[in-house]
Amino acid sequence: MKEDDKGKLKATLEDEKRDQDFQFAKLRKQLDEQKELIGNQRKLLNKLQVLNEVTQGCMTQSATDLANKVREKQ
Repeated sequence: MKEDDKGKLKATLEDEKRDQDFQFAKLRKQLDEQKELIGNQRKLLNKLQVLNEVTQGCMTQSATDLANKVREKQ
């Protein structure tokens, strides 16, 4: 009887371990996907920051050019 119980407990533990391993693998995969997503978002953010700086520079230049043209007209 004890051997049967011991075998059942061992089988139950193995099933639980297998289930935990599956869950851990699933969570690791999700974590890797999230890390990749964050990396892509960082790249996009860097590109947007560069574009923002270029746009601000162009706007400043346009404002200066417009101010110069207004002064020339006066």
